[in-house]
Amino acid sequence: LIFLCAPPGWAQDTKDADQLDEVLKVLAQCREAYVRLDDYRGTVLHTVREADGETREERIEVAFRKPGFLSFRWESGLHKGAALLARPRWNQGNLMLRLGEWFDFLTISVPATELGEPFQPAVRDMSDWLTALAALAQRPVTDRSMRLIEVRMVAPYLAEGKMRLSVPAFLIPFRDNMVSTYEFIIERGTGIPTELTLRGVGGEARQHVIYTNLQVNVGLPTQLFSWEPTGEEPP
Repeated sequence: LIFLCAPPGWAQDTKDADQLDEVLKVLAQCREAYVRLDDYRGTVLHTVREADGETREERIEVAFRKPGFLSFRWESGLHKGAALLARPRWNQGNLMLRLGEWFDFLTISVPATELGEPFQPAVRDMSDWLTALAALAQRPVTDRSMRLIEVRMVAPYLAEGKMRLSVPAFLIPFRDNMVSTYEFIIERGTGIPTELTLRGVGGEARQHVIYTNLQVNVGLPTQLFSWEPTGEEPP
């Protein structure tokens, strides 16, 4: 009788290879979604867990159009009435921020690299999510950090047609040292991320962002990315 024994670690290596293959397939879908994306609009529900355990919620109307049109309008929450706009060739690429309500609609110009919370759009803008995931898809398979990414196709909390992609924070170029993992919920087949959870070192959810009423590639006009519906340019 001849017994064939697998070498030590063979089962784990096979499992890791299968997991990596699934991750690469998901990232390929996200890259294709990034290439196909022309524009989108939707409502963002943003929940933040404060240091004292209290939660803060806000609702934001978001619109995006390539190659750099971006609009955030706060409809509820602490910053209700604020608006953030970006248009190509505006003020050397700066973002225009209008502070509403008690600020009496003060308008300022801010470099994107210096914009901080609560007006940092990186965690709220789906185009930024897809940009980061498309960049991950470009990494070589031999990059061992790719094995730290996890994908889950089935889970009790996952809606039908959705999958979860968990990515270590150092692989995502978002500026937040308090985050350990970025957890994306992605539509199967389309590769479009519709939800993002920012988790701390202990696995706690520090922020949660979810798109509702999402419309993709609907031909948004450039007038949508102005202060007024008439197309008024900012001062």
